[in-house]
Amino acid sequence: MDFFTAVSSILNIIQYVFYLPTVTVGVMIGFACFVNLSSFGIGAVTESFVFVLIREMVDTVASFLYLPAFIINLIVLLISFGTFLHMSSSFLENLILTRYTETVRRSHLPKHRTPLKFAPSICFMGGGQLWMFALGVGHYVYENFDINSIKFFASSCGTFVAVPLACGLDPYDWCRRDWSKCIAHFESRGILGCLCDSKYFYYNLWNDYLPEDAHIRCSGRLFISVTLFPSMKNRVISQFNSREELIWAVVGSICVPFVFIRDFPIKCGEDIGYVIDGGFSNDSPCLDSYTITVSALHREADIKPLDYSYITNTASVSGSKNGVLKDDVSPDVTVDMPLDVENSAAYKYKIRITSLDIVRVPKYERVWEVAGIGLESAAKCVDFQRHEWESIRRDIQST
Repeated sequence: MDFFTAVSSILNIIQYVFYLPTVTVGVMIGFACFVNLSSFGIGAVTESFVFVLIREMVDTVASFLYLPAFIINLIVLLISFGTFLHMSSSFLENLILTRYTETVRRSHLPKHRTPLKFAPSICFMGGGQLWMFALGVGHYVYENFDINSIKFFASSCGTFVAVPLACGLDPYDWCRRDWSKCIAHFESRGILGCLCDSKYFYYNLWNDYLPEDAHIRCSGRLFISVTLFPSMKNRVISQFNSREELIWAVVGSICVPFVFIRDFPIKCGEDIGYVIDGGFSNDSPCLDSYTITVSALHREADIKPLDYSYITNTASVSGSKNGVLKDDVSPDVTVDMPLDVENSAAYKYKIRITSLDIVRVPKYERVWEVAGIGLESAAKCVDFQRHEWESIRRDIQST
């Protein structure tokens, strides 16, 4: 029995304690009224007076007893509502965090029989504004491996990291250059922020960033999950006939109708048709059973937050003042990886990933905080020690 059930049961007992005397008194007074009127044959005027008197007595007693009962009823109602919210939040948490458990485990994908060398691959899953976590993971991959040998899979906001990597670029550079545009745009929309936005904002954002040959660089190396509309079937796009088709594929993959993009569906080339967010049909597209999955939400992902409490080294973050990064971060600002608790001699506050991070537009300070969590989580991922990843590690290739 949980807390809400126990409290609700106790209040129900108290409620019945108040109701029982009320009902008892009412029955007794009513019975007395009937006996008196029947035995003594009181006239119509007297009968009316006695009836009014008894009724007033009943109302007085009832009002005295009903007030506490009403308060108890109200408390029970609030507790019941709290129980409903508790159960609903548990259900939603289970739905969100485990809805793709089997997919993330990749149990549906064939395993290689022998540890032969094959193309390493990594999948960046969705999570709203928690692309910040994937940002740190992507930077780790860019710094430590030959990204020309990697296949990148992405769904929804995971494309914010996968697309720069597939183009041979550091996702940190994209963030330093273009996230300030996003912040300014979202703040100009007032209370809506990043919600119910236009698809053309995201199109222009990527159109300004991507190199002219981006579709050529990404074809065969970038795999974007989209959901066909209205059939709701999944489609993974890996060949891009033009730069514009690539951009619309990215916009389509992050198109959560009415939530982030209001003008949906997204037309993604003649061959593919209309699409919406890839998370509706497949949030973790994978090459094979060895594809490394990245997510700040899904507990079964290969790279996930190791712990929701991290320590940041506030003394070693460049471009900061008193350990806090400025919003107007310049492109030459570097961000150090958060230190472990055991090895950290200087820290100021704990960093936690919260549910608000999914929809809240982050400032640069928050971006680097959560990216630092992703960076540390990637550094401790044992899957990067497999042969296909070790063979393309930069320090090995340079020797």
